[in-house]
Amino acid sequence: MSRFVVEFSDGVTIVFEDVISLTSHQKSLILSTARQYTKEELNNLKSGLKVTLEPEQQFHLLKVKNCIVSDKSSRELYEQNIIEFTAHSVERMLKRLHGNNEVQIFFTVIDSIKNANVVSNHAEWKGFKSLSYTFIDSSNQMTRKIVAIFVNIGNRMRIITVINDEKYDSMDFRISEDTQLFQKMLQLKQRLKNTYNKN
Repeated sequence: MSRFVVEFSDGVTIVFEDVISLTSHQKSLILSTARQYTKEELNNLKSGLKVTLEPEQQFHLLKVKNCIVSDKSSRELYEQNIIEFTAHSVERMLKRLHGNNEVQIFFTVIDSIKNANVVSNHAEWKGFKSLSYTFIDSSNQMTRKIVAIFVNIGNRMRIITVINDEKYDSMDFRISEDTQLFQKMLQLKQRLKNTYNKN
């Protein structure tokens, strides 16, 4: 586990905390990048700092992930907020995963997290309190990538975005252009907001 203070170019500081132990080189990369940007600038970058992971770190990430999801069904993981979804991930899921039952889409993504047995070689840092990691599920003749962070010192996971086969990445439309999908997104965002407010 890593824990240290990060200072941005405007003097703003955060406490970086992650489930893996960073190498001195990885830590230096984060600290030097922070000195070049304000926190807001880094948060708003389309693509953040790529941090190359060591094999031991990838193994540890899978181990922590498996500890979180083991012995619980996808429904339990969802209803107990052990796996959470950001508003951004909701938009991505509605855009890329099709189905009439919105909650079932959540379960589908959680199933993919449970099945994922590979972590991408690169994590990403965009000025937040931890790195984001890409978990890869290649079961069911489809490759699905789920970008997630660990929260509450590795006791929960938060889904940032979901990526299916490459063909979905080139889809040239915004969800707001589809009225039905847009309404579903608003309903799910409100549901997520209500869930977070209870905690």
